[in-house]
Amino acid sequence: MLWWRILLPYGALLLAVGYYLALAAPPDTILLRREISVADVVGFAIGGSAIVALFINASQAQRSAQQEALQTSALKAQLLLRIRDMLFDDTEERRFVYRLDYQQFRFTPETFAGSEDERHLDSLLYKLVHIGYLLRSRLLTVADLTPVRSIIGCILHNPGVGDYLVWLKEEQHPMHSSFTDAIYLVEQTHGRGHAGWAKLDRYLAQQHVVN
Repeated sequence: MLWWRILLPYGALLLAVGYYLALAAPPDTILLRREISVADVVGFAIGGSAIVALFINASQAQRSAQQEALQTSALKAQLLLRIRDMLFDDTEERRFVYRLDYQQFRFTPETFAGSEDERHLDSLLYKLVHIGYLLRSRLLTVADLTPVRSIIGCILHNPGVGDYLVWLKEEQHPMHSSFTDAIYLVEQTHGRGHAGWAKLDRYLAQQHVVN
């Protein structure tokens, strides 16, 4: 905004005109019953400069806020692009997601450990943990995640994934909590109304280890 560049000369002009009129007024007017000195003029000039400075600072602050907002929007756009690539770029993982979507994945403890399914599922869950952390930290909003909302539900609402999380928490590592932010993510984007929430809730439940 350049309005202050116009205001500054006009302010100086008004100050000069006022001073001239004061000097030109008849001696018996009330205006000159008080003698105008150089100090008065300097005081007027300082006061006018202070007002102009306030306008300039306000203008600069506004520009700074606008620039910061633009930078924040650009960074968020880059982050969302990275999230999309993270979830969709790996061809093998994308095929695994299709299996989840078509309910073709079944969790079987005896064959799951060390399998390709374990590698793909853990990788996807940790990616959702990362997104959930960004959401919990308020670096993203639920609305920001609309483009990937379906894949979040596809993964964490799958019955086999729920079985895996329950098995992991209740039979393998009672204090396991690495996937907590992933469950927080699906809770915020989908709520707790899905039938698969009961298994996710069991994963969140604190397990007491008896020595």
